[in-house]
Amino acid sequence: FLSFSFGPQQIFRGRVRLLARTLESKGASVWLTEDKAEDDIIEAISRGLEQSILFVPCLTRAYMDKVNSLKSARFCAEWCAIEFSHALSSPAMG
Repeated sequence: FLSFSFGPQQIFRGRVRLLARTLESKGASVWLTEDKAEDDIIEAISRGLEQSILFVPCLTRAYMDKVNSLKSARFCAEWCAIEFSHALSSPAMG
């Protein structure tokens, strides 16, 4: 499960995609939010986290700001924190 902050950082987003594709080329199954086009993204993220054996937060200052504070009204701010918190509390990844 790759977790990263969406936003204007197109270069970083490209690097995360490259990481995902590289891992897939080595046989790994990679969960990346932007690859999921489901109606219930909350359920999709929860299911993706529960089925993952590894959580990889792709850290930037923006990501950590979002993890440390849910004060931002932007949609992705909450997802970074939710994904990170869920991964920390998951027995499968602990």
